[in-house]
Amino acid sequence: MLTIETNGKTHKAQAEEITNILVSAHALLKNPKRKLRNFFLFCPIAMVLSLVVAAGLGVCMATGLTTNALLDWITIVVLFLLFFFSFVMFRTVRKVRDELMKHEGTVTIVLDEEGIDYDDHNGKKLKAGWNTVSFLREFKECISFIPKEATGNGIFLERGEFNKVAQYMDEIGVEIPVFRRED
Repeated sequence: MLTIETNGKTHKAQAEEITNILVSAHALLKNPKRKLRNFFLFCPIAMVLSLVVAAGLGVCMATGLTTNALLDWITIVVLFLLFFFSFVMFRTVRKVRDELMKHEGTVTIVLDEEGIDYDDHNGKKLKAGWNTVSFLREFKECISFIPKEATGNGIFLERGEFNKVAQYMDEIGVEIPVFRRED
């Protein structure tokens, strides 16, 4: 049995990475080595670009530089929809990050032959059998047990625990893929 206790405090960089992992869970299940997208960068860029292009197209329409008004209006509507969805996505990932950063207290994670037990000592307990874990991956700020189902619960640990966890899984014969971070 391997027991890991953390102080439960999640730093901003860790919280952002965990949020990006959660948002990308479905894509990671398809390709575990996939590069993680930074939604905290992508969403604001998409919002600004969509507004700039829509404004530019509006100016072109007003000055008569375009020839197909219907296509221009459709393009402007699509750009505003892109802005809206990027805005909603950005607010959502920011809320998730902020919730992760609020948590304080001791978190205990126990790995054994059956699976992983998670307890945050605030009422949230989780038990995941090894058969529900798709793979273990090391990221820049953390390591994560990615569940087989995109709707499952991911379990995250500090990156410094990776070698200890991987070695223990090897000792007890857990046969799930382990992906090291490629620097």
